[in-house]
Amino acid sequence: MAADAAKKAALILTSASKGPGVIKSVSETAAKAARRRDVIASKLAKLGVALPQ
Repeated sequence: MAADAAKKAALILTSASKGPGVIKSVSETAAKAARRRDVIASKLAKLGVALPQ
């Protein structure tokens, strides 16, 4: 999951030259991926599973 969020964040940098609409869309996607990662990590932590950073 962390790799997915990092990949989405990298897409923001590569899409910077494509225009504000693309940047907004990619930023929203990256934010969703980060939220998803955090939710899954917290659920796993409640179960006692520790993920490497």
